[in-house]
Amino acid sequence: MPTELTFPDWGVGDEEGRVIRWLKREGDRVSQGEPIAEIESAKVTAEVESPASGVVSRIAVADGASAKAGDLLATIGEEASSTASHPHVPQADPAVRRLAEAYGIDLNQVEADGERGEVLEASVRALIEAETTPEIRRVPLIGMRKTIADRLHGSLQSTAQVTITTEVDATELEQLRRNLVSQWRNKGVRPMAVATLIKVAARALSENPRLNATINGETVTLHKHVNVGFAVGVEAGLVVPVIKLAEQKPLIDISREARELATRAQRDQLSPGEMADGTFTITSMGVYDVDTFTPITNPPQVAILGTGRLVEKPVVYNGEITKRSMMALSLTFDHRAVDGVPAGQFLKAIKQYLEQPGWLVE
Repeated sequence: MPTELTFPDWGVGDEEGRVIRWLKREGDRVSQGEPIAEIESAKVTAEVESPASGVVSRIAVADGASAKAGDLLATIGEEASSTASHPHVPQADPAVRRLAEAYGIDLNQVEADGERGEVLEASVRALIEAETTPEIRRVPLIGMRKTIADRLHGSLQSTAQVTITTEVDATELEQLRRNLVSQWRNKGVRPMAVATLIKVAARALSENPRLNATINGETVTLHKHVNVGFAVGVEAGLVVPVIKLAEQKPLIDISREARELATRAQRDQLSPGEMADGTFTITSMGVYDVDTFTPITNPPQVAILGTGRLVEKPVVYNGEITKRSMMALSLTFDHRAVDGVPAGQFLKAIKQYLEQPGWLVE
């Protein structure tokens, strides 16, 4: 009996992925555990291994075609049953493929001048920069961009999203961060703003479990542990690595892990498991001088926290007008799963823990 290879379900909620390229063709022999295809799902690229030894008897999904979790990709049998040819797909690292995809460039049109006959990033960038005449570039909505588009559209279409905002006095938090820069220097760790938000969110979520939840159909699941995802911008869009068991980790460990995951995200090295099992997400637009915005929930999660820039401005503090460092927070939640009162209580807790940050290093 032939063995079926199906599109994997990595548990990150993505409806669809695609086969980037087959490493084996129909008629090729393959060993169990040997990489057989490179696929994209959950905004990452990964190799899938053959589930059995034998001959690739059928490839059901061609290079570049889309598939969903559980769909048949190929069958592995004792004898080859087809010698169908497939279009050539140039060799290129995942990061190079994402770059070309983001600018709508066909890798077949780029010279493969690497040592292994692969397309190099420099060649793709040279082609991008060569577009000097004013014109419209039509970029196909495929790959990561399509995944993001489908997820965001589906999130808005299938949920009842509401956004509430508040403003935080982050003056003491910023002072704490400066102190930690000096204290952690010998430990090789630098305090990250997102790590602080993850730690604060983990505490607030533990105390407000209705926000640490996912929804599937008519079932809302309140999770025992807090797994906080944080959005990282990459060439083709956004990826969301996850700090798991965030409620159990000290700030220094979260800072170290967040830095490592962010670096891996920028290098296109995240594994699907590093993006799986999130129960809440944090996203920030502060680096772009944005004050407030409306984040969209990351399904099946029921809530997401957006943060704006840190800005000094005059405020009333202890009965006097003085200069303070202020930051806006935006919480979007699915009103099907959470009412306004618990959502407001959660956002108030976030504000309180950020404005009184001493506990972060206790």
